Amino acid sequence: MSHFVVGLTGGIGSGKSAAADCFASHGITIVDTDAIAHELTAANGAAMPALLEEVWCRSGHC
Repeated sequence: MSHFVVGLTGGIGSGKSAAADCFASHGITIVDTDAIAHELTAANGAAMPALLEEVWCRSGHC
């Protein structure tokens, strides 16, 4: 059986979550990159030190 990747894109309210839910209901693995990004950039998220350093340096403080 071959495997492939499907990317869901679209604006707010375009049905991305509904489509992902439909895929999931058929046993298809979903990787929610929006949820991952929110986790990484939340307070104390793993990406925050690097992001803050980048912003700080770009504003001339490095």
